[in-house]
Amino acid sequence: MKVREVITIAGWVNGSGWSYNQCTSDSIIEIGDSIPEEMVWDWYEIDADYVQNESEDTFITVKYYAPDADLDDDVKPLATYSIWESELIEERQ
Repeated sequence: MKVREVITIAGWVNGSGWSYNQCTSDSIIEIGDSIPEEMVWDWYEIDADYVQNESEDTFITVKYYAPDADLDDDVKPLATYSIWESELIEERQ
């Protein structure tokens, strides 16, 4: 099954709100026979020397769309997965 995968990251600063929002990937990928229930986040890299800042975090979102979806038409994704970078750091320690 092929889907259009759109990955975005957004920066959060406590007291200020969202500081940026950017698309880091928009591509057609093969995901197997069906859409997974959960995202496996092993692909997301965090630098080994990264020092977590208590007042900032990054929100990672992956959305799957039909391969021919026109995102300008505000189509609903087939699936949406999201996680805070701080949660990934905790899981990996």
